[in-house]
Amino acid sequence: MEGVTLERREGREIWHVTTDGNIKTIITPSSSIAVMDETVIRYDKALKRLARR
Repeated sequence: MEGVTLERREGREIWHVTTDGNIKTIITPSSSIAVMDETVIRYDKALKRLARR
């Protein structure tokens, strides 16, 4: 049986590839887009805190 499944966890993509009964797992590093999104959210929160002062 052959197949590919993908799951996303904590900004990483985890690929499970099955060929000839063997399962190989490939884990990608955290997405740079996810890191940028997190940075923008932190910056936005900091600006809102400053605006409340």
